[in-house]
This record gives sequence, C-alpha cells and structure tokens, in this order.
Amino acid sequence: MEQLELHWILDVGCQLGCYLLKRNVLAMSFAPRDSHEAQVQFALERGVPAVIGVLGSIKLPYPSRAFDMAHCSRCLIPWGSNEGMYMMEVIGCLGLEGLGAFWSSNQLED
Repeated sequence: MEQLELHWILDVGCQLGCYLLKRNVLAMSFAPRDSHEAQVQFALERGVPAVIGVLGSIKLPYPSRAFDMAHCSRCLIPWGSNEGMYMMEVIGCLGLEGLGAFWSSNQLED
C-alpha cells in the first residue's frame, strides 16, 4: 500500500479503517446493517469516522467522486440484487482516478 496514492477509502462493513489510519489513509467506515452497531462503535472509539446506513432504504450520504477506493470484505451485501443498484451506489462515490474497488466473495448462499 505504500506505493498507492490513496487518501479516502469507503470501508463497507467496518473492517479496514483502523489499520489504514496507521498508514495515513482515511477510511469512512460504513455499516450496511443496523445489526453492525457494535462495529461502528468500535471504529468510533478508535478515531475512525463511521456511520450506519441500511442500503436500499437510504442513499449513501457522500458526493460523487468522494473516495479513491471502496473496500468490502465479508460484509454480506448482495451486490447483484436489486438490478445492481447497491453496486452502482458505491461506484458513484468513487473517483475516476485510481478506481481501486474490490470485493471478496462475500454473498450468503441462498
């Protein structure tokens, strides 16, 4: 990560924010479910900005091109459902330069 010019990361699921803070990268941790309240509290106690917002019931409160990267690891968001609107919402927050968005396989099996 030392070679990347990342300044703002949208951390969906509150997994990476504390680690990145040590590397001078700011992460906005976003918990996609109300049940992740403890993760948001944990992030806030460590100085990482964090919010709770249920995708599908709200729009992300960030302007377009606000983030250099989006990170999602085991956040259990069904990215392809609802005609891909969840994915489109996150992509809309990413900048044109350094579009380094990645997601691991994280969907629940039906």
